[in-house]
Amino acid sequence: DSWGGPFNGQQFRKKMFDDIEDIFLFKDIFETGTYHGTTTAHFTEKSNASIFTVESSARNYGYCAARFRKHDKIYLFKGDSREFLQQQLDQRAHSEAPIFCYLDAHWLDDLPLLEECKILLDKNVPAVIMIDDFEVKGDPGYTFDDYGAGKRLCLEYLSPLKKDQLSVFFPNCLSANETGERRGSVVLGTKHCVSEKIRTAASLTEYVEGLGC
Repeated sequence: DSWGGPFNGQQFRKKMFDDIEDIFLFKDIFETGTYHGTTTAHFTEKSNASIFTVESSARNYGYCAARFRKHDKIYLFKGDSREFLQQQLDQRAHSEAPIFCYLDAHWLDDLPLLEECKILLDKNVPAVIMIDDFEVKGDPGYTFDDYGAGKRLCLEYLSPLKKDQLSVFFPNCLSANETGERRGSVVLGTKHCVSEKIRTAASLTEYVEGLGC
């Protein structure tokens, strides 16, 4: 498996998702950045949700199209993650069922993460958002993406978002106790009803200072 398995081979990150899934029992999961589909495959093993995933690379898309050709719960798209989210969420404009979004489409010159989050907030959907490659506040042992000025994946990067609409959670695990690549992550809850449920997950701890700190 690429990167050592689902979620970069990180067993505690896997537990974070599994805990969240146990709480919400999602009907729909959205993933930006399919890559080789390793984490996508885990979604199908843990959840009964329909998985909607988008990949911009033609090579990776072709690989995953072959890998998942017999999976009737995985819907693979090729294209831009922002357009993908816009289209998919427009189709669910009146749904109140919480969704899970795994945002991992950031790579080198293109950094769609902030726009992806803005789309999710503008659509006003109840969502649990997990972002890969993100700085974990207070634990430098977790690595994260830093593409230069204004492109460092940290809470400050997300500060333009509407702070009153988001709750912030980090792994309740020291990086020294994580496995695999030890890449950082953050989990965001978009509505009060969603955040209240996330708070019951023992694998997550809330960062009460919010965004931009």
